[in-house]
Amino acid sequence: MEPAMEFARRLFVAVLIATLPRVADANTIIDPGQTFALGGEQKNPVRIEGRNNGPVAIELLRRRGKEQPELIGRVMPGKRFMTTLPAGNTALARNTSNEQPAVIRFVFDGQIDGLSMRYEPSRR
Repeated sequence: MEPAMEFARRLFVAVLIATLPRVADANTIIDPGQTFALGGEQKNPVRIEGRNNGPVAIELLRRRGKEQPELIGRVMPGKRFMTTLPAGNTALARNTSNEQPAVIRFVFDGQIDGLSMRYEPSRR
């Protein structure tokens, strides 16, 4: 294969790999009185699936910019959930217990570039 064609083939493969959706999988512990925040800066929607692997319920919320978070739902121990987080929004997983840690497994699908993750104090 001539060098120009080889370069074009490699460039095509590199661009294809860079634009494929990425899947990330994480098991997260949320201390009592804490909220785990995902996103806020991502430029594309991200599908979030998960399972409550802990002993306490978790509230899932979505925050648009600086607005008050809206409740998506409550996930009981052992139950699964799925939601799509729009670009620029933040998903919040709030531990409902003041005594026990929550454990939640997240699976992210989509362009996860810019999907920040951090803990915040819970505000009720």
